[in-house]
Amino acid sequence: MQNQILKLGMVIAVVACVVFVEPVLAGSGSVTFDFGTTVRYGTPYVFGACKFPMKAQAADFYPKLKDAGVTFLRADFYFEVIIPAEKCASVEDYRNNVNGIQDSGKWDYQHLYWIDDSRKYGFKTFISATYTPTWLSYSGTHKGVPKDWAVWEDIVRKVYARYKGRVDWVETWNEVEYWGDLSGSPYTSKEDYLADNFYHTVRAIRLAGGTIPTGGFAFAWEHDDMLQRVLVRLEEKYGKAWTEANFNFYSVHRYGSDSGNVDLRNIRLAFENAGLNPNKGIFVDEWNYTTDWARRSGELYNAKAIGYTGKTLANFIKSGVNAAYFSLYPSEAVLSDTIYEDGGITMLSFYRTNGSLGTPLPQSYPFKLLSNRLGLGKGIYAVKAVRDQTVIDACCAVNCEGQRVAFIANYYDSPNTVKMTFKGLTGTRVKITDFYANTWDPACNAYRTITNPVSGGTAEQVIEMVANTCVGLILEPDPAEALIQPERQKMSR
Repeated sequence: MQNQILKLGMVIAVVACVVFVEPVLAGSGSVTFDFGTTVRYGTPYVFGACKFPMKAQAADFYPKLKDAGVTFLRADFYFEVIIPAEKCASVEDYRNNVNGIQDSGKWDYQHLYWIDDSRKYGFKTFISATYTPTWLSYSGTHKGVPKDWAVWEDIVRKVYARYKGRVDWVETWNEVEYWGDLSGSPYTSKEDYLADNFYHTVRAIRLAGGTIPTGGFAFAWEHDDMLQRVLVRLEEKYGKAWTEANFNFYSVHRYGSDSGNVDLRNIRLAFENAGLNPNKGIFVDEWNYTTDWARRSGELYNAKAIGYTGKTLANFIKSGVNAAYFSLYPSEAVLSDTIYEDGGITMLSFYRTNGSLGTPLPQSYPFKLLSNRLGLGKGIYAVKAVRDQTVIDACCAVNCEGQRVAFIANYYDSPNTVKMTFKGLTGTRVKITDFYANTWDPACNAYRTITNPVSGGTAEQVIEMVANTCVGLILEPDPAEALIQPERQKMSR
């Protein structure tokens, strides 16, 4: 939500986060992790990030993003930068190929360096097909409606063809509420504009041989009603079969203290009411806090960001959505070289810089814990049931390697004792290894391993968590159990 972010200061407070001593506890919580009940399957693409490292820090920071468990990056094509007014003065000049402007080899792609950098390090890429070249726009701005859809298609087709095989998803437009200007155009509703923009953008991608998932519309707010109206217009104009085949995912932005609480019912209902399959992908492809919405002091950059990020990711995982944290621009940079950021602002960031070096901020630690240490970023996983959750936020899963994993985020400014109950286990003993997201161990290393008894498929464990911290656990059969079982079998003969 680029237009809503104000310049932020940066404060890093070093706070110890989890210790197994006897602190003065302000409360207590509980949670039951039921590994015997699958509620849905989850995606590794819940660990995305929006935008990209600056070129000066790219070589240093891409490996750190990989270590943090980030799985994809989202940014824009910026067509208005690819063919600026200095290269093409008018839509008539483009139609007439003045100075050979239709030759895509003459266009400017310098700002898209991040696509190849990302692919080199194994990240998938998510592209927003934005915005309109000013010479093509009815309003004369990049927010405007294209004057000629055939020219728009030609541009989209050629740019996509250049990056075909290096782009994994394409989303049409971005935040039409703020970045959609109908002035001077024949459109009287943004729904009609979005329907036509989607059709012509996707048609261009398909003409270029693109078979990747396409969707939209990166709404700034959860406009499920608007989504439904756009889908109906698409079906009326271009057919239900075409819409079903090509509208593959819905995208929305969520900023605020409860970003992870996505109402899937209304989204699914919008698809159903439009007569489409409701089980389509969902991307929350920008999420964070902003300065103007009840943000707690220090939550953007210090240890409080750990609790907020962990809580949000836990809820996204339970919902089964894809998501991208905003943003990967450095926290202290005035971004005069990043196309648009409202005249130069400091961003809600993932890292801070020192010359060519990048240091991950505390909000990156829950990513590392969930995606890397608990293995949820490695592939599709089975999301298991969480019950009786009080005080804290939690999720659990069986990852793609078959490990039972659990996660707790203490979002509060006070410590808590948490009683955990694990159900759906096998054997008579379970080995539990725990990891922590905290400021004194950014690597989120394993802290300890304990062995607990299992009775009737159930085990228990109590942990003490100080304020604003996260804990991850891997539950495995006790290795000693495998040695004991053959002896038990002998004795039972």
